[in-house]
Parts: sequence; C-alpha cells; structure tokens
Amino acid sequence: MIDFFEDLVASDENTWLEFKSYWYWNGESKKKEEGWNELLKDVSAMFNTISLENQKNPKKYIIFGYDEKTKEHNNYFKDKSGNNIDDLMDLEELKKDLIKKIRNRFSCYPEFKNSSELYEIESLIEIEEIKYSNTVNLVLTIHNAPYLLQQKSNTGKGTRNG
Repeated sequence: MIDFFEDLVASDENTWLEFKSYWYWNGESKKKEEGWNELLKDVSAMFNTISLENQKNPKKYIIFGYDEKTKEHNNYFKDKSGNNIDDLMDLEELKKDLIKKIRNRFSCYPEFKNSSELYEIESLIEIEEIKYSNTVNLVLTIHNAPYLLQQKSNTGKGTRNG
C-alpha cells in the first residue's frame, strides 16, 4: 500500500483524488456539525463522480494529513495547533458515524434493487491509516457504486445534491 500511497501523493488533485492538510474541525471545536457538513459534501461529491481518467482503478480518494502545495505530511488526527482530535482516534467508530450521517442525509438515485436505501454503503467506503514519513495519514477510499447519493432534504449549511 505504501507504493500506491506514494503514487497518490505524487499526483495532482483531480476528479478522483483530493488532499486535506487537516481535518474538518479542530480538537476543541464547537463547530463540529459544520465540519461534518463539509465532510459529507466532499464525500458525496466524490461518491457521485465517475472519473474517465482513472478507469484502471475506479476508486476515489480523500487523503487527510497531506498538503499538496508544500508536500508536507501531518498527523491526520491533530489539528493545526497540534491538539488531538478525539473523534478520529477510533477509526471503526469514525466509519460508523460517517455511514450513519450518510444514511440520514442521502438516499440512492436512481432506486437500486427497488429501494432508495443505500445498498451496501458500508462496503463502498473504507478508512485506513497510512504511516508515512514519520506521520500518520488517513486515506478515505470510495468505491464505485451502482447508484448516486441524492440529498433527502436541505439538512445542513453547505450541503448540496451530489
């Protein structure tokens, strides 16, 4: 995975790859809900993207802890001030929270298997730590799905369809 990770961080951002230097909220944030809204916006945009340039590996990636401008790596679980972000310490819990929020906010479009439920959404999203260059980066991988995410309602500032 390290070689593949090195290939990703050597690439430019594009329709299937995005870099985030730091997480969406800090360790002492009172704006966590706004951060979740931004994360859901980014995940839904990536989820709904079909990349023609990445057909050999039709997955999409958001990499946390890497700044593409400075080429510096940061520990994804620390904010800009160096404080730990407690919500990021348990990746299983983070994925459960993310899936729950996706299910609450989105339905599938078009209906899949005669349902608007997000069929096997848990298997379409992976979260993995990568130890690299004396830091720990986080890779959120989104697999291609047989449906798009459609927002159920305007449930938060900064969200949009797909």
